[in-house]
Amino acid sequence: MRTASRRACLLALALLTVLVGACSRPAPPRLVSVAGRVVYRKRPVSGVSLQFVPDQTRGNRGLTASAQTDTQGTFQLQTPPAGQGAMTGFYRVTVAGYPGTRTVPPRYGRHDQTPLVVEVKEGGADNLLLLLTDR
Repeated sequence: MRTASRRACLLALALLTVLVGACSRPAPPRLVSVAGRVVYRKRPVSGVSLQFVPDQTRGNRGLTASAQTDTQGTFQLQTPPAGQGAMTGFYRVTVAGYPGTRTVPPRYGRHDQTPLVVEVKEGGADNLLLLLTDR
């Protein structure tokens, strides 16, 4: 009987540990909707990857958001694993095609060289236009 009582106690302790661990997770980040279009040389840019990298020099210590453009150059940001959208704050935006392709100028593919800086505000942005240039 003593062994059964000991097992029950260990099982209760294990269950309590799991419940406490599940309850102590931080709240998921608050995300706002961010969608838009990428245009280069007056044409939509399809099939490129976007990354919105938090701009720490402007106080953003959030999570990176990403997206792929469709055939019309449109995108909708996701912030894995939190879900659809992005956290508020300033971001440096990278745009990169598949390796070996020259879809956009190479400087857009590096977060330390891209000239694209976007502020995501509380209300989000559903018509963000990212205009890429050769300069």
